[in-house]
Amino acid sequence: MNSVFVTFVYGDDSYFKFGKKLLDKFKEYKYTTYVYTDNPDYFKDHNVIDYTPTKFSYHHKINAIELLYKKGYKEVLYMDADLLISDDIVFNILSKIKFEDGISFTRNGTPSNLESFINDYNLFYYKDELNKNGVNNFSEIESIWEDILFFKNVGEDFFSKYRELTELKHKSDESVHGWNRFGDQEGYTISISAKSTNTKIQINPEFENCLSFFRASNYTYGDTPLLSILNDLDIIIPFRRDSDERLSNLKTVLKYYKKHIPGSNIIVSEQGTEQNILVNGFDYIFRKKDLPHNQSQCINDGVKLSKKKYICVIDCDIILLNYHNIYFALKDMFMDELDYCLPYTDCFDLPEFNLREPWGGKCVGGIFIIDREKFIDVGMNDEKFIGWGREDDERHDRLLKNGLIFKRMSGHIIHMNHPMQSNLVETAENNMNILNQLRNDNSHFDKI
Repeated sequence: MNSVFVTFVYGDDSYFKFGKKLLDKFKEYKYTTYVYTDNPDYFKDHNVIDYTPTKFSYHHKINAIELLYKKGYKEVLYMDADLLISDDIVFNILSKIKFEDGISFTRNGTPSNLESFINDYNLFYYKDELNKNGVNNFSEIESIWEDILFFKNVGEDFFSKYRELTELKHKSDESVHGWNRFGDQEGYTISISAKSTNTKIQINPEFENCLSFFRASNYTYGDTPLLSILNDLDIIIPFRRDSDERLSNLKTVLKYYKKHIPGSNIIVSEQGTEQNILVNGFDYIFRKKDLPHNQSQCINDGVKLSKKKYICVIDCDIILLNYHNIYFALKDMFMDELDYCLPYTDCFDLPEFNLREPWGGKCVGGIFIIDREKFIDVGMNDEKFIGWGREDDERHDRLLKNGLIFKRMSGHIIHMNHPMQSNLVETAENNMNILNQLRNDNSHFDKI
């Protein structure tokens, strides 16, 4: 394979960050790297193809591939800029694939064919225009997912036809819908162009297998072979049934995060004299232990069970109203810009909805997101703390002392109501004494 890689970078700042990380990784593996962009100064370490359209279109990614063909490259790997590599093993796989001539892709999109697409979106003007240009048999034109493509020895006639059909699609979009942003469903245009020019187009099974080593930065990827970054997350919920309300809270929390953080896995870590969990759909670990409860130990048990790169530890009575903050934190972690995050600013206690302000500042407990290996490296939670409370203050201080990149996001958590824990006064006093012994003048509570 002539190792040439190209991506198309246009949009908000995150796309430029994703694109540069992707390009840097391919360059590390000795690919010749090109980027098609309107911001060449951001990519000084890579070859730049200037992108200066009058109107933005995802169709223009094929223009970049055509320009590389004109430079003499006949084998070009294309990926969208917002895809992330989760495991470098993908480069070993790519180096061994024997691509056939034509266009290789990884999977079909939806709707499955052009006929269904036109009917679903009432694009009959577009259909008439295609008919005028000799395109028919719409049910035989399959959808392709065009975020990862490999072009090998593709003729100029394909690119010429593609340009022609792109303008036709743009004309249809603008005439009927008045769209100012063009380019959706460019996979159909690739299919039509290939069919019209006898260019072979196929799913390559080995290429398809590479998808397991990529992550989509898009929150909505959940039901495709390409998984979202949320799939690299374990949500760990420590639990002890010290009241019926606590069990009810747990069920509410499980339902909430299962719905709003799709693709992630949930681990319930229970501690108590007997098992109480009767709900399926998540991983589970149980430690038999009499009172006093050890929240730190309960969290650590869940962390040890986890196999994911990132973890989000959530108390069994905490609802993060700004649940998207979990996703935003993972994006920053994938970009190596964050190790540890508190995804909220304010905590409100039910039933009175009172704002909690411990230490004269912000809460640091309830929920946190962290790189699992880095959490393990700094010793996880300190199990000297018993009961509930103060272990989160010590943990926060220690994580910052160890240099983890920290950020607090604007948001709100709800602490659901439950009876006071038994032995709370005694354990709270003991934990405060431990905390005071561990803290020193270099504590980081000014950075919460």
